[in-house]
Amino acid sequence: GSDWGSIGSATLTGSIVAYTANTLPSGYLECDGASISRTDFAALFAVISDDFGSVDGSTFNLPDLRGEFIRGWDHGATNDPDVLDRTDRGDGVTDDRIGTKQASELKSHTHAHHLQSIRCLNNNGTGIFSIAADATSGTTQATGGNETRPRNVYMMYLIKY
Repeated sequence: GSDWGSIGSATLTGSIVAYTANTLPSGYLECDGASISRTDFAALFAVISDDFGSVDGSTFNLPDLRGEFIRGWDHGATNDPDVLDRTDRGDGVTDDRIGTKQASELKSHTHAHHLQSIRCLNNNGTGIFSIAADATSGTTQATGGNETRPRNVYMMYLIKY
């Protein structure tokens, strides 16, 4: 049903939950980046303020988690090596702050290879083979798709208001 009652942290204003249906339950909004009224959703604004941007002084933006993977806030732990390169969360704030973003990236790496080709030559039908090796080196050709991602399944992220 659409009444969740009290389910752990899902009852905290500002909590985000993954939801398995495509309709909104009562008391939740989709995390779709919408700009909503500070007055109508005062309790939610008190928690997230304009951490995800604001169109004007009377609205604030919801997080936009459509098609996104969530990463835990580094909060000074130094687990995110690119924390200083995080981008604007919507209000000009960057750096190690809730709501900042990172573009997709594939860690820099190479694939060196050393190929050895072996030629087997029959010596006049005697069954004795001589082997000559030719060594070549280089890099592999590009492989892969349009993004680096783990296996995933779609769900709708909701925020409690």
